[in-house]
This record gives sequence, C-alpha cells and structure tokens, in this order.
Amino acid sequence: MSRRSSLLVTAGSLLVLVSLYTFGGVIQAASLFMGVKALRNANLWGSLSLISLTLAVGCFLSVRKSSAPTSPLTRAVCSCVAFGLAAWLLWPLVSDLLAADRCLDQGGSFNYVESACDMANSQPYVSLLDRQGFRVVGALVFGILAVIALRSNFSSSRRDSAHRASWRGSTWR
Repeated sequence: MSRRSSLLVTAGSLLVLVSLYTFGGVIQAASLFMGVKALRNANLWGSLSLISLTLAVGCFLSVRKSSAPTSPLTRAVCSCVAFGLAAWLLWPLVSDLLAADRCLDQGGSFNYVESACDMANSQPYVSLLDRQGFRVVGALVFGILAVIALRSNFSSSRRDSAHRASWRGSTWR
C-alpha cells in the first residue's frame, strides 16, 4: 500500500470515529434537551456526523479509485440516488415552510418545534437552520455529490469520444 493510500485510510478511519462521536451528540440532544435547544443540538450534531461520514467515504473511495475506476453507469446511478436523497431531505423542509405560511395567512402563530399552527398563543420564531439544519446540510452534501458524479461522467464521456475520434482519424489516413 502506498503512503498516500495509507494516509487516506487513516484519515477515513478517524473521520468514521468522529462521525460516531457526533452521532452520540444527536442521541444526547434527543435525551437531555427539550424544545428549541433539542432541535438546535440535534441539527448541529447530525450535520457534523453526516459531513464527517461523507468525508470518510470519500477517503475510502479515493483509495479504491486508484486501484479500479468506476463505470459511467455506476456514476450515473449514484448521481440519481444522490439527487433523490437531496429531494427526499428537502421535501419536509418545503412542507414545513408551506405549513407555516398557511398558518400565518390564517392569522395564527406557527409552533416551529412541533410544526403545528397555534391559533391561541403567540409562538417565538425559530430560524431555519435551528429547526431544519440537518436537512439543509444533507441536501447540500447529496446535491454536491450528485453534481460531482455527473460532472465526472460527462468529462469521461468527452475523453472517450475524443479518443474515438482521434483513433478514427488515424485509421482513415
């Protein structure tokens, strides 16, 4: 194993440990805190866990990429799955925003912790990242991964078509 590969495996292993530690923060936020503080902590620790796990997978895939390249079909499927995950993460966020808008249009106050309209009491505003930060970060991570996979797919198809064109040109001369 080369020095670069061993460094990537070490970094990936450390990032997996960081991901497990930060996932413990999600569990702690759910068990110790209530209300906005629980939302804020769960979104923060969940986002850190997702980012560190994604970086760990990236390190492990970089080691694998040097040994065996992936096919264009595999990259296309991965990009479609990543776009699907991004959309799946964003749908509840959009639903929450629309529900808050409907509630405010009816003259109520939206309870962002419970995602419910309160017609009797005035509820405090909770920022988007405090209440849905994990979904925003997750959608960004999966969206970026999908764009990277599609970009590498298009660049490899251009290289293949350029290679085929140069090969055809040399055989006809």
